[in-house]
This record gives sequence, C-alpha cells and structure tokens, in this order.
Amino acid sequence: MNAITATTQRISIAMATYNGATYLLDQLDSLAAQTLMPYELVVTDDGSTDATLEILDEFARRAPFPVHIHRNPERLGYRDNFLKAARLCTGELIAFCDQDDVWSRDKLRVVAPVFADAEVLLAVHDATLVTEQLERIAHIRNPDCELPLAVQSVQLGFSMVFRADLPFANNVARPHSDRDADGSLMAHDQWISFLTASLGKCRRIRQTLVLYRQHGNNTCGYGGGSNAHQLLAKIALTKPSRYLHLHAHACERAQIIRALIATNTLSEPRRIRAEASIASWEHYAGLLLLRAEINADKASFLARQKHFLLALFQLGYSRKYLGHKALLKDAFVSVFGTKIFTEILMSIK
Repeated sequence: MNAITATTQRISIAMATYNGATYLLDQLDSLAAQTLMPYELVVTDDGSTDATLEILDEFARRAPFPVHIHRNPERLGYRDNFLKAARLCTGELIAFCDQDDVWSRDKLRVVAPVFADAEVLLAVHDATLVTEQLERIAHIRNPDCELPLAVQSVQLGFSMVFRADLPFANNVARPHSDRDADGSLMAHDQWISFLTASLGKCRRIRQTLVLYRQHGNNTCGYGGGSNAHQLLAKIALTKPSRYLHLHAHACERAQIIRALIATNTLSEPRRIRAEASIASWEHYAGLLLLRAEINADKASFLARQKHFLLALFQLGYSRKYLGHKALLKDAFVSVFGTKIFTEILMSIK
C-alpha cells in the first residue's frame, strides 16, 4: 500500500483569515499544488477590510477542490475563528491552515498515512521559520508527543492534522488558558492538544512540511525561545502564586474531562484513556501544590525537604509532569531556600 492510499479519509483544510491579502495567495497556491488533494478548503473570514475576500473568491473559481468561504457577522478573534472553521469542515481529518504560511507540496501525502492507526487522533510535523521573503531563519521542532500524557505539551497549530470526531465542538466548555492572565479560553491549538492528550495518541512527523512566515504583523509570532539569562531570570522569579495558578488550571482540566465522560459520547477506548487522564491531571495538580510549598519564601528547611522528597517519590519530576528543570530548581531551593537561589540566578550575566 503506497503513501497516498494508506488512508482513504478525506482531509479538510480549516483556514482562518483576517486582512491577509499580502501573503494569502502564496498559501493558496501551495494548497492547490498538494500531491494529495484536500477534500475541501473551509475559510472563515473575521471581517477583512483589505483584498482578502477578493483573493479567496478568485481562488475558489480555479481551485482543484471545493472552497467554502464564510464571512463572520461579528469579529471572533483568531482562537474562535479557527474553531469555527474546523466545525464547518466535513472531512474525517482536519488541518489547521494559517493565511500567511506556505505548505510543502507533500504535506498532506506525508501526514495522511499516520491515521491508518485508529488510535492516532493528531499528527504534527516540524516547520521552517522564514522571513517575509521566505528566507530561512531556523528549524521549528514540535514537542515530542509519544508519551501517553505530557500534561504541559502543546503542539503548533499550523502543523496540526487531527480527527474531526474529536469533541472540540460539543457542549463541553473548553478550559481557560494557563498562559494568559486575562481569563481567555484555550487557543484552538491548545484545545486540540489537550483533547488529544486526554483521549488518544499524537504522532510527530520529523519532517519540515511548512514554511512558517514571520513578517511583523503575525497574530501569533514565534519567539524562538529565550536566551540563557532570560530563562534563568524567569525561573528565579517564579513565585508560589504561579504554581497555585497552575494548580487551579490543572483541576479545571480534570473537571473538563469528567464532563466529556458524562456526555456518554466517547468510545470505550477514549473513555478509558479519559479516566486515566483525570488521574494524571489530579496528580499534576498535587505536585504543583508541593512546588508552592517548596518555593514558599518563609518555608523552613524541614518543610522544604519534606515537600521536595514527596514530589520526588511521587515521580513528579518525570518528563510527563514537572521535568528536569523543575527538579534542579526544587532540589537547590529545598536545601538553600528561595532567597539564595534567586540571588545566584539573578547575578548570572
């Protein structure tokens, strides 16, 4: 069985647009050049005032697949706009698509066979970060997602292809983002990552299949990571209140999964996976409480040691939960306290 016929599932493309005329045609042409044709392109436009809609209308007349263009009566913002596009798709698989990137012509052909495994709910791939003129800047590597549940793992939205029967559009509210202080709900890619980790498998394809363009007006740009000093400062300044904030979000995620189970719409394998995910999120929430105790300014030596050992013995510093950076910080703080730890890290130039 060759790569193209490894799966017969139809792939819909969900594109969210807003004033994207400058780069949109490059992306549309790359979709039309796919060696495995998409089943359809579904576009939800969020009130563009430039030539975006004209470009889309012209493309729809010549595209080698159906193009469905929907104009939002009110602005939704990029998160809900992407999810609206996904809800309107009718294929068995859905690929998120940014308006200003360029796809490799083999993207869909390479990704499609992954879904021959019925347990795979999401496939992601790597990308190349490029300038406005498509000059290479860096390689973008998606987080590994082979672990049964990596609670902090979020995949890159523009690299996602996922099963349309994921319950992203039902009556269960999506959780709040733990990355934003304004109470925003999870972004579209966070939501899909969360559902996949809670209900099934994700597979990372180690190929660069998208040129991810940076041009200064990106709704969500790629920061490329912090330098070593910025990272150390961030670690040093993380306070117990941050761990308590993350604890509340972890508890909310466990409740969301319970609500999904209560809908009685999950298949038996997904329900079993969901129940295991609840236990994982609750365990993670407990570990965050321990971190808050370890890093409390006035915690005694004995209290810090007690809570650190509890987290250690509960395998809290595995890749699935807190990770090795947390282990190094908490091990030092448990002995010397937060004041000395902060002074040392902030003095590093």
